[in-house]
Amino acid sequence: MKKVLLIIGFLFFYSSSAWAGPCDTTLSSDSTSQLDCSDNDELTVNEGVSLSRSGAVALNGQSDENLKITNHGTIQSSSHHTIYLRSGVSPTIDNKSTGTIQTTGGCCAIGYKDVSGTFTLTNAGSIISKTHGTIVNWGTSSAVTNITNSGTIRMRGIGVNQSNVEALCAICAGGSSGAVTITNSGTIETIGDDRPAIYTNDATTATITNSGTISGHGTAKDILVADDASGTATTTIKISGEGSFNNGIELNDTTVQLVLGPDIKRDTTVTIYNKDNLTIVNNLTGNDTYSITSENLDSGEGDTTLGDGVLTILGEDLEIDDENAKYRSENVLTKLRGLFDAVNYINWHAPEDKFFKIFHSTQKRDGTYKGEMSGVVGQLSPFILGDIRNNIFLGYTRQDGDFDNGEFLGGDNFALGLKSVYENNGFKASFTPMIGLNDLTVTDFDTDKETKISTNLLSEFAGLNAKFGKEIKTSDKSSLNLSVQSTFGLQRFPEYVSKFTDGDLSVDEAIEQVLGAGFEVRYTEELGKGFIIQPYIGANVNNNLNNSIKITAGGENKNKSPAYETTTGYFAGVSFTKESEDINFDLDLMYGNEDGLINQIAAISLTKSFGQTETKIPTTKPAKNIKISSAILNKDLIELGDLKKLNEQLKAQNAKLKAENEKLKMLSAKAIEENKVSKQLIVELLKENEKIKLEKEIFKNKILEKENKEIKDKLQKTTSKDGVNKFLLLLFITILALFAYGISSFIVSIFKAYVKKV
Repeated sequence: MKKVLLIIGFLFFYSSSAWAGPCDTTLSSDSTSQLDCSDNDELTVNEGVSLSRSGAVALNGQSDENLKITNHGTIQSSSHHTIYLRSGVSPTIDNKSTGTIQTTGGCCAIGYKDVSGTFTLTNAGSIISKTHGTIVNWGTSSAVTNITNSGTIRMRGIGVNQSNVEALCAICAGGSSGAVTITNSGTIETIGDDRPAIYTNDATTATITNSGTISGHGTAKDILVADDASGTATTTIKISGEGSFNNGIELNDTTVQLVLGPDIKRDTTVTIYNKDNLTIVNNLTGNDTYSITSENLDSGEGDTTLGDGVLTILGEDLEIDDENAKYRSENVLTKLRGLFDAVNYINWHAPEDKFFKIFHSTQKRDGTYKGEMSGVVGQLSPFILGDIRNNIFLGYTRQDGDFDNGEFLGGDNFALGLKSVYENNGFKASFTPMIGLNDLTVTDFDTDKETKISTNLLSEFAGLNAKFGKEIKTSDKSSLNLSVQSTFGLQRFPEYVSKFTDGDLSVDEAIEQVLGAGFEVRYTEELGKGFIIQPYIGANVNNNLNNSIKITAGGENKNKSPAYETTTGYFAGVSFTKESEDINFDLDLMYGNEDGLINQIAAISLTKSFGQTETKIPTTKPAKNIKISSAILNKDLIELGDLKKLNEQLKAQNAKLKAENEKLKMLSAKAIEENKVSKQLIVELLKENEKIKLEKEIFKNKILEKENKEIKDKLQKTTSKDGVNKFLLLLFITILALFAYGISSFIVSIFKAYVKKV
């Protein structure tokens, strides 16, 4: 009984393990164990993880249905059949770009036999056999087989018996009763021994499409179609895109259809052997043509038929990327901004008068183009209309755009414009229209033949800039400037045709229209001795208002739309300025990014002003000097000789004024000295007045003392003359009478009291 239970438990455990299947998992760490798969298992090998079997069969998928293998890492064995699919139903293998499936000994990296349903194999990585066949059908599989390769499928033969050719190839698909489709845009090759890259036979309905490279080694053919004794199936070989072959195709007089695709981009030569039953289907378009010779390539081997030939396909297209068309509106906006920034520098950051500014900047869009622009802008003296100050300006720039694919777009630009400025209480607004001509050079490049053709064109452009700003003083030597601006521009690119060996490039007339807006915060601080530092930061948004540009290359439509409809970005930088009497030197360092367009500006600017500004004209100069200065300011164009003459007159007037100023300084010093003496005299007078007042009081005091003494002396004299003082005598008599009255009253009161008592 115990034995029965033990057997039942073992069978239960075994069946449970079979239900789960060890392949139904994700390998996230290395393994050396063989994996035996079950129905519906899904195995994923992570990138960097290895399933490495020492011996045969690393992954066993026999008799399994719907097995799915996804490989990002490495699956390998040291012997036969790294992945073995026998009697399976509808297996799927997806080898990713980081994946490798290989065998280092024996056959095969992927072996399949008696498979039914649909077998799907997709390879973007590497599938390699280092001794025998790489992907091999060992039996009479009935599965519909679809092999798609964009990576590498390689067999490296080392001294293996060549008679077993159906198993010694990179892809050996013969003997299958199900249809086989091989689509290659990568590389399928054999190296080492002489082996074909692809093997099939006329017992199998095979379709092979090549837009990549198929290459047999040595004397072996790239594709070998074998003649099966009972085979009647048709093999279809399609050539498309940039498909190429190395050693030719062996047809063995089987029924083959060769299809020339409409997308062939290269002149291609293919040697075809034993082509008696070959049919060519020509789907070439435009000027593409083909021809095939009839010659005996095997005459040295006794073959006297003309069954061989060389197929020549003239399918070369004019290969032009036209990156300059995609990005030329971006270059238009860069040019307009450079000119407008230089014009706005005048008045916004520098004195206002006849003026010129030199500037330089560079741009780069990684992987597309590098550009640079150098230029100069100069303006004439202002003229006033109401509250608006206006300046006519002239500008020149040299703009170059070198594209990574060999194209070029650039040339000389000449601009004329009018800047109008309104200022009020720290608020500034400018409105600047501009027109110009562009001596444009366009270089188109055939990337296949590496041929360049340059075309010179005359192009017109126009722009309009509006800028508004507010200066906020933070101290006597610093301020904060807030500004917004908008730029609208357009440029006409005329129609032109460039004639290349492989065809004509025709570009229709188009008008590039751009609109940009930006916001900037700039802090300005004077450091002393004419040095000014200005850190700033801002953001911008740009809109491309164009439709696609009509381009025809070699008779094919190659229309290009702008790379971006809208771009946004930011910028930050710092400007250092050294001011002198009439020349300002600026170093501007900036970094900006507009959706991949990197602006790295290290610009050195030289700002030169002719004549003095209105704010610097002295108001104390004599009338003659004022007239001279007015004549200079109101004259737009003046000869150098006249400027020198007027400069000498100004120097003479300045010397005279300097002498007058020295005299005024001396007179001022003398007046100050005299003023000091006058103040001293006034003080002395006040002191004398106080002395007089004091002496007067002393004199009065002496007089009063004298009068008092005289009165006393007079009284004394009067007393001594009369002998007895009458006043004292009268006083004595009065006192005596009062005393007598008192005593009498007292005696009477005593007497009355006594009488009452008696």
